[in-house]
Amino acid sequence: MTNFRAVRTKKNCMLQHESDLAQNDIKMSHRNTTRSGATGNSSTCLLSSTSSNCSCSRFTKKTHTTVGFFMTLASLVVCLVIYSSSISLQNSSINTSHDQLLLDVKRSSFLDDTGVLLKMPLLKDQSKDKADKNTVIKSAATMMAGSSFMQEQGMVRRVGKNKAATVMEKMSLLHFQEGTASSCKDPKRLMPLCESCIPGLLENVKTKECELDNATKSIRSQLFHIASQRGARGTCQVYKYLSTETLQQRHKYAAKVLDAIAPKRVLDIGSYTSPIVSFMSSCPETVFMIEPCGELSNKFGSEPWLSKQITCDTSSKITKIAGMTSGKTGDDLYMTHHMVAPTSIKTFLYSRHFQHFDAVVCIGCDKNFGPTWDELMSMPRPFHLILEFSRLAFTGDYPTEDQSGCSVKDVHDFDFSDCPDCEYNIRKSMSQYGKQRKLIVFHCKEYPQDKEKETLSKQILSDHCNNVKKGTYFEVACQSENMLFHPNISDNALIAINATTALEKSDMDLLTQEMVNNKKFKGDCVMKRYQQAARAWWDTNQHPKKYMRALSNIRKTKEIMHDDIFEAMCTAGLARNLLSAAEPQERIIDNLHDIIRTYQMLLKVVIQQEPAHKLPYRFPLKTCPPFLDQEYLHEVAEMEPIFPDGRNLDLREYGSTISFSPYRPLVSFETVKLRSFRRCILIDVGANGFTASPKQLMDNYAALGMPFDEVVMFEPDIDGMKYIPDIYKNGTKIHFHQQYIKVGTRSIENDVLTWIKKNVHKDDFLVLKFDVDEKSYGPTIEWGFLGDLLYSDALNLVDEYYTELHYYSNFGWRHNTHSSRQRYDVMRQLRACGMAIHEWP
Repeated sequence: MTNFRAVRTKKNCMLQHESDLAQNDIKMSHRNTTRSGATGNSSTCLLSSTSSNCSCSRFTKKTHTTVGFFMTLASLVVCLVIYSSSISLQNSSINTSHDQLLLDVKRSSFLDDTGVLLKMPLLKDQSKDKADKNTVIKSAATMMAGSSFMQEQGMVRRVGKNKAATVMEKMSLLHFQEGTASSCKDPKRLMPLCESCIPGLLENVKTKECELDNATKSIRSQLFHIASQRGARGTCQVYKYLSTETLQQRHKYAAKVLDAIAPKRVLDIGSYTSPIVSFMSSCPETVFMIEPCGELSNKFGSEPWLSKQITCDTSSKITKIAGMTSGKTGDDLYMTHHMVAPTSIKTFLYSRHFQHFDAVVCIGCDKNFGPTWDELMSMPRPFHLILEFSRLAFTGDYPTEDQSGCSVKDVHDFDFSDCPDCEYNIRKSMSQYGKQRKLIVFHCKEYPQDKEKETLSKQILSDHCNNVKKGTYFEVACQSENMLFHPNISDNALIAINATTALEKSDMDLLTQEMVNNKKFKGDCVMKRYQQAARAWWDTNQHPKKYMRALSNIRKTKEIMHDDIFEAMCTAGLARNLLSAAEPQERIIDNLHDIIRTYQMLLKVVIQQEPAHKLPYRFPLKTCPPFLDQEYLHEVAEMEPIFPDGRNLDLREYGSTISFSPYRPLVSFETVKLRSFRRCILIDVGANGFTASPKQLMDNYAALGMPFDEVVMFEPDIDGMKYIPDIYKNGTKIHFHQQYIKVGTRSIENDVLTWIKKNVHKDDFLVLKFDVDEKSYGPTIEWGFLGDLLYSDALNLVDEYYTELHYYSNFGWRHNTHSSRQRYDVMRQLRACGMAIHEWP
């Protein structure tokens, strides 16, 4: 077996910087904690956003540790350059003063992925030698400025080296004024990536502006009408008494519960005029406020939307939503992301920006405008739920005891009969709902599993597997499917079902129809025309017309991309298919990478205009994968959507059943490329020839600036593996294992997860692709492997996962142990959990 513990040598990722920097001998402290994986020495190197290669030593990857001195200096460089350039982050003020606190170089400092300050610990001990510190800071500035990026109102720009060094030499202290906040240049965009519109808004195809979507407009119209009938004309304040100080006792009680839980991500459903974060003393990383009349929750303006990073002061008894109190130490300083989404929870729940929240708050819960109990239970687990409602109106709609895998942790009854500021005497018809209230705290761990479903699933598999021949693919597939009953997995969402029932076929037709209804392309381009050309080598010198056809498609793509984006994506796909297997690759590689980048640019635009799919989950996952660290939550939300009928965008728009283009990998995000990794590795299980997935994935990642250092292919068929162009072997170690794999054996010889834990290091960037099938019917290996991966600590080593989950479909597959709806539900939930998973190909 190949040993992946060796540090790469061909691509030396230690950057060469100015000589004065090297003399300072600044070293980055490697993280102390480890996760399961290969041992051995890790190379240490410096962050470079300009290098097309992966940088070594990862700063933020799968562990929570002290990052060290160098990142602290990096933070200071970025912040001081922002100051010196007089860049005004919207609603932000960052000033420097020699009389303020010194930066603590002994403590950690974190940057968000685009360079905006998230946390700046400050030094209490001001007795340090300032002159020596300035010398080091100047050197650090010289080193970092040439390769660092910062965010100017959402726009990435390069930091000038000389200016940064000059500023750093003069300034070594920071102070945040009260009211510090930052947002995207377009305030309607969602931080921190500033790509998508805030949920509740949709990008206009023509103007590219974010506008309230139709669903939001409809519910707002209803609420304004009701408010008008109740004497609050021109506002959304349907329940004015809920904003009174007396009834805010509910929020204060809930906030104390949240402070005890200390969640990272909070979902505040129906935040109204009293966002829960206003009452909290702790500082979550993210607070999503779902409020159709978002202007009621927006403490920064009159717009019904908000997405800002805001300073949060934990030293005060009540968090000040508008900023921190001047003079607080760095121990009390954090940044938290506040989002107000003008949408309903019923719409947001199944959108691609819905994520796994540690705590869900629904004060004044109402099943009509708010969530039903079933909708609450469909959220990714585990999470704490704080549910508050009128005892008179909704007692029968929400449980008051343990239910659906949620245990009651606290119950509190409020009696607001005596409420001097509620004006009950004016609105007597409504007063009954405000007086008697109930608040319940649930802890929802795993979704309860149905043993009867498991018994039925075993019988279904038995019918398929009892008479399979030994040593065949179907034997391995049956073993893989049976792995899903292992006590460590045992997830009803993944196990075999009868996919040919009337319900499953009805859902399959429903999903297919939704794909048809959302199709945008109306042209004549046929992308699949050269689908097979991507797999068979051909010589550009012997077929000059074919080569010119490829170049012509590139030119056409560039000419029409601003007028007809879907036609342009089709011609880009045609060009890629033709160039993919063209020889010599050295001649065409630049054009190939260029058309891949062009397609990616067009894909990003299309993703922003995709409508939300609102189908609830029929197959709820037991829990989010326990070993998933969720470090890519923001990027995962911006990936290509999971399509109802499977496959990808090119299937929906062009009928192309196999396409290697319509994926938005992690490397397409600057926030990921700015990170540093030890090595970049591709493990391709079911390679099916070099020109299939191995080459296509290598091309995708190289074109986007992050080529693989090592590629490992597992495939029993040697055909298609005999020839690999030299250009792919230069600088990349390629290993081919001609063998079958199995699932769950825990043998290094045939178990991929065991092999990964043995050979992959925690600081590597690992892309795993798994597509192992032999027939278009019967049980498959992929579902069992997926379950094994989701509940294995090996998942902590996998950054990105491509899989082809086979199921019973409308486009030819007859794998009748899994359905289209099952695949759709599982993939969407894994995305919500923060897993970078793609449907291949």
